[in-house]
Amino acid sequence: MKRPETRKGNSPNGGVVKDGSFFSDKKNVVRLILFLIAFLTAVFFIAYGIYNMTNKKPGVHVIEAEYDYEVPVYSLGFTFEYTFEGSSNSIKETTVELKNCYSSSLRWIYKLLDADNIYGSLKNVAFINENAGKDVSVSDELYAILSDAWGKTQESEGYSVLSGPIRHFREMLVYGYDPEERDPINDETIKAILFKCEEMIYSGKAGALYFDEDKKTVRLEIDPAFSEFLDQNGVECPVLDLYLLRE
Repeated sequence: MKRPETRKGNSPNGGVVKDGSFFSDKKNVVRLILFLIAFLTAVFFIAYGIYNMTNKKPGVHVIEAEYDYEVPVYSLGFTFEYTFEGSSNSIKETTVELKNCYSSSLRWIYKLLDADNIYGSLKNVAFINENAGKDVSVSDELYAILSDAWGKTQESEGYSVLSGPIRHFREMLVYGYDPEERDPINDETIKAILFKCEEMIYSGKAGALYFDEDKKTVRLEIDPAFSEFLDQNGVECPVLDLYLLRE
């Protein structure tokens, strides 16, 4: 076996070195230096990014609502912006307080006006629908909201707080299995049902709301003819629904 060639060179200890080993060591050192530079650069930018994320500066910040598995879309379409002043720590503390307050208020009003779902002991719009024909004690806020909505309904300007079936039809057209086939433009039966439904609602033939200001009660009365119309056409949905005013 041929032995590696050796030569005299200017090695650090003045001895004999193998061919190319000195240059190989220099390349390894260069690679190590470049690696360290790249590593330190990455660490710097990561630290800088974390600093910018955690360091709050005065100015306008967007407050995002907390996620809630029970009502995942309660904050959809809402934006809350707040102008902060002071130190980073004070801004962080205020942000937490605002987020909790904002989330709690938005979640509460969403549940209060929900026409489809009842939440525990909360007397909301859905609860009134489920107890049609009965006086329901409600909060001052819901009483005021429904009183206002009923006033707008009686103005007969294209709005009714009893338009739940209309929302049902529109959602059916959007989310149904055959939206094009069941579109009123293409389906004369659906068109006739929707037209009759709108005519009864906007002419005041769907029912009425009755209020007792002293007791803060609300009673939903559904007209028997309208109830029969819904049953005949297989429409199962809440009648009382703020619909457009809910937003």
